[in-house]
Parts: sequence; C-alpha cells; structure tokens
Amino acid sequence: MLDQLFTRTPESEAAALAESRRRVATALAGDTYAYDSLDWRIATRIWFAVGAQGLVAVQMGHVDEAEFLAAQSGRLKGTLYRDDSRTADIKGQLRDYLDGKRHAFDLPIDWRQMTDFQAVVLRGAQKIPAGQVLSYGELAQKIGKPKAARAVGRALGTNPMPIVIPCHRVLASDGSLTGYIGGTEVKAHLLQLEGYVA
Repeated sequence: MLDQLFTRTPESEAAALAESRRRVATALAGDTYAYDSLDWRIATRIWFAVGAQGLVAVQMGHVDEAEFLAAQSGRLKGTLYRDDSRTADIKGQLRDYLDGKRHAFDLPIDWRQMTDFQAVVLRGAQKIPAGQVLSYGELAQKIGKPKAARAVGRALGTNPMPIVIPCHRVLASDGSLTGYIGGTEVKAHLLQLEGYVA
C-alpha cells in the first residue's frame, strides 16, 4: 500500500488511499481490548481483558496465553493486545483482593457481552456483600425470578468475570459449594478470604 503511494501515479495513489481508508474503517468497526495476567498460587494464573466500556473478561486456572486469547477471540468482536498500562487498575485491584486488602472492586463492567438475563443475574450477584452468601433460589427471588433458580445457576456458570463479579458467593440450597468456574477449592478459598464462615 505504501509502495503504491510512493509511486505517485494517480491510479496507484487512489488505490492506496482507498485501501488505507478500508483498513482504518475495519479497525474502527471492532473494539480493541487490552489484556494481561498475574500469578496466583491457588489457580496458577489469572488472565483479564478490558475495553473502552470496561472489564470484559477474567479467566483463571491452568490456562496459557494462547488458550486465553482463543477463548476470548471467540467471544469478543475485536482485537486483543497485551498492554500492562491499560490493565494496571484491574491488575492492582485483583492483587489487593487476593492479598486480602480489599473485598470489593471499583471497576467499570462492559455488560454488552452478556444476554439481558445473564446481566440481571450477575448484577444481582454483585450486590451480595463480601462474607455473605445466597442460595441460587434466594438470588432468583432477589432478581424477581423466583422460579428461575436453575437458569440463575446456568448464568452464574458462564460468568465471564469471576472474582470481580462474585458468583462464588452463591451456594446450593444446602450450603454446599457446587459448580464454580475455578473449581470448588477456589470457591472455598475466595469465601474464606472474604471472612465467610459456614
């Protein structure tokens, strides 16, 4: 494209300018997401991504960079690139949380990547204070869907931002630590970190 511009014939210049406009328009049509990670002894590694509208992803466990990018590329429409300056706030807040220095997050969330129902469920989970828990049925009641306990469980099971959106604070009706994205050991650790006593 640059070679065409430098040849300076009217046809090549016009073609190069048209191509550059097309590429810029394509880049602007999709969002860009910065990502980074931090080590955590309980779940090995936590990956996270943020866009212009806020946080879009938190993924933990035995996941390498390629696996994280593959998972998020399939879900997000846009470009992911590693940038520790754009992700410094989320990284700092996650580190403080995991070190027991904070129990809540002050981060914008990009809710556009979720269904309306999932967003309602996850906003409900966000309102559960640290150190407290609800059952799936109780959360269903709180969001005005008393017969949707199973659907609430499914929505929590696909939470794209665990830890930050605290789906770990939702338990089975008998108090058992069922179904958590990071596993029940991680769920138990997070609840203990927040001071929950069964």
